Amino acid sequence: MSDLLKPENGFAFQRLSEEKVAGIYVELNDDNSDEFVFLTANRGLVYERREGHWVLVGALSAKSD
Repeated sequence: MSDLLKPENGFAFQRLSEEKVAGIYVELNDDNSDEFVFLTANRGLVYERREGHWVLVGALSAKSD
């Protein structure tokens, strides 16, 4: 995913290994279509399928107290 190389998404300078990442399909917005969420321990990217392509629609980050 080219989005992981963009510094603004927070992954560009991280070394990611298969053991420390996950991807899940989940219905997030009640449109009867699953979104894809790419997750690490501290952040994530949310993708939505639009016109046959996955499009980045949001980012997640760990809540700090």
